[in-house]
Amino acid sequence: MLALIILCILLTWLLCAGVCIGIGFFLLRGLRFACSITEALWTGLALITGFLQLYHFFRPIDIVAVLLLLALALAGWLWNYAVRAPGASAGNASAQQDWRERKQLGPAALLLYIPAAAIIAFRCVAVGEHYDTGLYGAQAVRWFTTYPLVPGLANLIGQLGFNSSVFLCIAALDQGPWRGLAHHLFAGFLIAAFFVSIIPAVLRIFRAESTSSIDWFLTVLFIPVTILATTGKIVGTNTDLPTTVVCLVATALLFRALDEGSPQAATADSKAGYLLIAMALFSLAITFKISSIVFASLGWTLSAWKFWSLSRTTPGRKRQMAWAVILSALIVLPWIGRGLVLSGYPFFPSTVLPMAVDWKVPTAITQGQADFARLKRPATTRIAVVGLVLLTAWAAHPRLFWNSYFRPSVGVRAFLRLPEATVKPHQSISGLIVNVPVGTNQCWDAPLPCSPNFNGKLSLRKPGELERGFVWNESGEATRQK
Repeated sequence: MLALIILCILLTWLLCAGVCIGIGFFLLRGLRFACSITEALWTGLALITGFLQLYHFFRPIDIVAVLLLLALALAGWLWNYAVRAPGASAGNASAQQDWRERKQLGPAALLLYIPAAAIIAFRCVAVGEHYDTGLYGAQAVRWFTTYPLVPGLANLIGQLGFNSSVFLCIAALDQGPWRGLAHHLFAGFLIAAFFVSIIPAVLRIFRAESTSSIDWFLTVLFIPVTILATTGKIVGTNTDLPTTVVCLVATALLFRALDEGSPQAATADSKAGYLLIAMALFSLAITFKISSIVFASLGWTLSAWKFWSLSRTTPGRKRQMAWAVILSALIVLPWIGRGLVLSGYPFFPSTVLPMAVDWKVPTAITQGQADFARLKRPATTRIAVVGLVLLTAWAAHPRLFWNSYFRPSVGVRAFLRLPEATVKPHQSISGLIVNVPVGTNQCWDAPLPCSPNFNGKLSLRKPGELERGFVWNESGEATRQK
């Protein structure tokens, strides 16, 4: 039974990859870029996230959204293989050479990749114990699959104002047979997709067939990415792992475009393609986790500067750069709009540029969330350093490695839905009933609305309609809005 579950995860990942690749083809071929399958995959992921952000303004993330994505992916595959893009074969010798090199390494890379993907899927069968999943992540997915974007949702659970688009991607997977089980899929899928680039690079380095600095960069990443794949945080609605993977992929593409000695970046056309995808992924990283905004903004700026230097020598490149900027805007601007709807602030928990709306989170509470986020940073750094040392020590002993990481995955009993916390109904002054977890601050997959921090001043914008949103009634009186 365990083998069947792992196979189902692998097949689901394969379907997700096909959708991302097809949608990526749709854009890149439209812009007359020749691209590899992995480049199309990451481009498709950025486009899907942008689409889900816009879709959620009007509808919950439902099966209709998934069907639309499947149709778009099918169109992309047909366009890529049935219609030759004008000029796609001209000036793309480096892309074709890259394909020939990858094809030569295909069997060896495939023999290594299949067990690697199976091990990652095996780890994803584990019990979901990620703390933030219980605190607010599972609730975010439940809100997103039940209602369109709800105004003032951060008034109910402050962390929902952080506005991570990771929850939208998990909500899109939380359909059909995977309803209530999507927390086993998303982070593992991204790590498995990253290994598609890492494993061929490692083989080229160890076979002494490449001296590319990019291959060395990907080879060095093999160990930390492997550690990410074996941590318990791979199961749940983790926002850190997806953000880390997206930033690393974007950085690798940027370095490939900047590396004059890399065969893959020998032509201006291939460089432009790498830079466009890097700009999209740096934008995507910001929507995944706002704390990445400094790193991602620097990477995006450097990519745009390099793109601009290419466009000055090739007139047709200016149009491609304009599309790269538009693509980034289509990812980031809806995300900013979502922030305004969720909390009344575009960059919550920052109080910069607030919007004068009735659902705006009070400044004192917003500042409290910001202080909490700042306090966590030094602790997170220390934990990461200590954890890396412990992981290295444990990995040195096979028995300890098995007991620490893989033993919880064994058995079908581990492949469970998220726990439903024991809750006690609380009633606010306005009559709103809120479920509050008992003995913990984790709501997990409790019925809506649930909040670990109940306050009697919380009200609905329109009584009886959760989808109309929440307001913070400072006066303590019931909100009456028709």
